[in-house]
Amino acid sequence: MTVIDRFLKLVSYETTSDENSEACPSTPNQKVLGAELVRQMQELGIADAQMDEHGYVYGTIPANCEKELPVLGLIAHMDTSPDASGKDIKARITDVYSGGDIVLNEEKGIVLSPKDFPSLLRNTGKHLIVTDGTTLLGADDKAGVAEILSAAELLLSSDKPHGVIRIGFTPDEEIGRGADLFDVKGFGADYAYTVDGGTLGEVEYENFNAASAKLVFHGRSVHPGDAKGKMISAMLAAIDFNALLPENEIPACTEGYEGFYHLTEMSGTVEEATLSYIIRDHSREKFEQRKQAVAAAAEEIDRKYGRGIPVGYAFRRIWEGGHGTRSQHYAGVAFDVGQSLGQRQRTAIYNAARASGAWGYVEPLSQTPTWVHFDRRYGTPACRGTTAGYPTLRRGSRGCYVMILQDALSTLGYQTGNRIDGIFGSRTEEALKGYQRRTSLRVDGVCGCNSWKKISTAVIGIGRTKTTID
Repeated sequence: MTVIDRFLKLVSYETTSDENSEACPSTPNQKVLGAELVRQMQELGIADAQMDEHGYVYGTIPANCEKELPVLGLIAHMDTSPDASGKDIKARITDVYSGGDIVLNEEKGIVLSPKDFPSLLRNTGKHLIVTDGTTLLGADDKAGVAEILSAAELLLSSDKPHGVIRIGFTPDEEIGRGADLFDVKGFGADYAYTVDGGTLGEVEYENFNAASAKLVFHGRSVHPGDAKGKMISAMLAAIDFNALLPENEIPACTEGYEGFYHLTEMSGTVEEATLSYIIRDHSREKFEQRKQAVAAAAEEIDRKYGRGIPVGYAFRRIWEGGHGTRSQHYAGVAFDVGQSLGQRQRTAIYNAARASGAWGYVEPLSQTPTWVHFDRRYGTPACRGTTAGYPTLRRGSRGCYVMILQDALSTLGYQTGNRIDGIFGSRTEEALKGYQRRTSLRVDGVCGCNSWKKISTAVIGIGRTKTTID
């Protein structure tokens, strides 16, 4: 089997990875291709070819000389990018390319042109493998897989002396998880090369630092006829966030060692919008600065748009959850996160929370196996013998607990002013007195233990805003 024949067979397998999946591999079809690769390797004479439970394929070409040589590793990934379809690929070999446009799909008017891709002209005089323009080809990195298998076939059928060569095929590289469960120790290579796309004869020995960032913006939808001072557009917040990043530090404006912020996906409504980025830089120092820039931009958007949103979250999460005044959740400053995430991601959140030092308490994962709990506790609890931090509040008090009280009173129909500001002034005092009067509490305008208990019971199931974390 020639390397081209092998490649054309490999691209017929759909192996698109899925960044939203917590499984490994992220899509089951990757294991289907993995099983085929094991079969082909065994057919070539690689006796120990195997696929582990996570879809990683390994095999060994034994040394054929007595000289002790370093163990060489050859690695390629099986998955294809989720950015475009990898299903029902219609690959074909062109005539010798003479320059000019290549019509991929006449019916749909899809043309591959050197006007758009000048590097295409470097392939003049060669046959090219293309698709019909509606899917990925999958050369990234099934070309590498085919090359490694063909190299293995050549080495196993020749007397050319070589040391031990280890082969590894990985899943989920396109979503940044290809190395997560790779058995580095078991692989046992002294040196390893990734066989991937590039110029013929080129060897790259450097790599960039990379990270991904996903930002979720929460807004407030209000009828446009009554929206002044009330509506918060998550989409506009997302636009403003992107504008805070350097305009020309994007892939379309950078080259060589220049780093960038790459917006890969966006979606949104008034109530919620999402931006996904890839962040890259060769310099470790500049890479860390880029991550800090993203965090700083997020904080700026929080300052501009976030007023009142965390309050609704804190209040609903505490009171609707039925925790009441005995909750570990210190209202407004404690979170349960990760219920929809996998163990690996929860562990990462836990480690980050511990390392930051920003949280006074992080629950051991052994006690919260399906989420991560952390909190920062402020104030003396109004109710004796409780763990919850809801402190006694009165006129002049400030902070997140005042915001929660204002949000609660407003939800119950007692207006504390034009906005939730965290300042316990005359309007908040009168609103609290009105509630105390109606519920037969002591009418003193002080939110102590009994007032918190009444309020916690009254607002269960009423909260106005959607959960923003969880």
